[in-house]
Amino acid sequence: RPVGAAVNQNSVPDFLGEQLDGITDVSAEGGLRVNFEALAALEPDVIVGPGTTLLKLQYDLANEIAPTYAYRYGYASSDELRTNLTDLARVFGLEAQAEQSVAELDARVADLAQRLSTSARADETVSVVRIFADGAGLSLRHGTIESVLMAEIGVARPPNQQAIEAFATELSLETLDLADADTIYLYSDDPDDPTVYDSVVASPLWQPLTATRNDRVFVVDGGVWNG
Repeated sequence: RPVGAAVNQNSVPDFLGEQLDGITDVSAEGGLRVNFEALAALEPDVIVGPGTTLLKLQYDLANEIAPTYAYRYGYASSDELRTNLTDLARVFGLEAQAEQSVAELDARVADLAQRLSTSARADETVSVVRIFADGAGLSLRHGTIESVLMAEIGVARPPNQQAIEAFATELSLETLDLADADTIYLYSDDPDDPTVYDSVVASPLWQPLTATRNDRVFVVDGGVWNG
């Protein structure tokens, strides 16, 4: 069980619930950096983390506090999702459990891919849009977990989104046409509170979208989709 974590709090899945109780937040700058004084105060036995800027530039400092393992990091492809899990599991001798989880994911993806390929909606396009808690920020998602898995399953994206490599594209009401698709998943940090997104979906610029006209907009939980 971790004694501390330095992460972007917006990316912590809320379905973990009470499992997060008692884990000290040692992040700085919104999760982009580590508060090493707070980390050292926890006196950890081992430090693990992604081998990106978070540790690449500060590995030596972390290693002075405790033995530090920086695992290969990335989530822009389905292979990287699996590698993250198996590399981290190896540190704790949990390779068998990780391999079982990967096998379960592979089976689930294969089943969904087969079902989609034979469905009436196989060729329909999908966009994923995030709306932030204050209702003011919008972005079109490309590199988040659901987008990676959708690509693996074979979910079609609109032509204007097929060559985008960015994690996300910021949107405004004036650029909502970039999200036009047969189906739109709109994810919100509070999907049960329509006041978060009603100003967007009520906009005259939202109404002409294909998904809106065909009643194919689905509001989903950002605590799952963003995690």
